[in-house]
Amino acid sequence: PKLRAVSSSGARVTLSDGREYIDLMNGKGCITLGHHHPAVSWAIVHHLQNRTASSTCWSDLHETLADTILADTGLPGAGVAFYSTGTEACRAALQA
Repeated sequence: PKLRAVSSSGARVTLSDGREYIDLMNGKGCITLGHHHPAVSWAIVHHLQNRTASSTCWSDLHETLADTILADTGLPGAGVAFYSTGTEACRAALQA
């Protein structure tokens, strides 16, 4: 609990004790994307600067993302849902 992350890049995180670790915690997708991936950072900054959508209301960007995900699955009749938290997503999966 006394250790704090002081920097991160890719799969590695450096803690306040000066030691570097491979981050396997998967918090916020770091295993699949890494920390500070340039393409992800650019997309976030670009999205914020354009002010084209809201994270709480459905938008054209949500529709585009959903369509892309569905097309990538290649599964006929597949569906996609977006949730604000992992807890909400897990609850919905259990209820389904």
